[in-house]
Amino acid sequence: MKKSQFTTIKPTELNYEKYATEKYDDEIKKVIPGYKKIHQTIYQYTRKINKKTTSHVLDLGCGTGITSAVIRRALPTAYFDLIDFSRQMLSGAKRKLGKNRVRYYLGDLALFKPKIKYDITTTVIGLHHQNDRGKQKIFKMTYNNLNGGGIFIYSDLMTYQNLNTAAYNSARHISHLTKNSKSKKMLTEWAYHHLYLNKLTTVEQQISWLKKTGFKIIKRQDFFNTVLLICRK
Repeated sequence: MKKSQFTTIKPTELNYEKYATEKYDDEIKKVIPGYKKIHQTIYQYTRKINKKTTSHVLDLGCGTGITSAVIRRALPTAYFDLIDFSRQMLSGAKRKLGKNRVRYYLGDLALFKPKIKYDITTTVIGLHHQNDRGKQKIFKMTYNNLNGGGIFIYSDLMTYQNLNTAAYNSARHISHLTKNSKSKKMLTEWAYHHLYLNKLTTVEQQISWLKKTGFKIIKRQDFFNTVLLICRK
């Protein structure tokens, strides 16, 4: 898939484009600070939603479907729409989630045009290859296509306005990556990805965009360069 006006890279530029699903799932849980804790929070939060009401979930930048699988465990009757710009990632999601109550889309997240309203939209480590215009477009699309009271679960790699805070968290992120990489090859690929391919926007700027769009931030967790924001329409 080619780069659009919103994406900063092509899928084929990413190390995970050639990974088997099992390898990707194992490594991303190791290299992204807070990845497991974020998904624990997502599970704990979504399981409180009324299970008698069927939820419709949109997963933007779904990867191999890890986050959707967690939400489906919390809401087993939910319907899912998953979108990613990588065929490799979508193939992994299809193997993990199957076809029952799930639809898959290949494409640029910022160009996705939902046909229904959702109760939950989520994106976990999915927007950092969107430029700032793409991120803002996605926030507006998400808000406009959520039902009243709907939830936007947004977690991604971000930096900070204060340069000392940004430097500290970047150093801790790389330290975490170094500690948890099982080989020089693994460290090289993920460090290159983080240092040269990721497009990090400050958490302060993104919160400003979210609030301007209409969202209320109801929960925040920070794990170095990884931030979780749970927002309500």
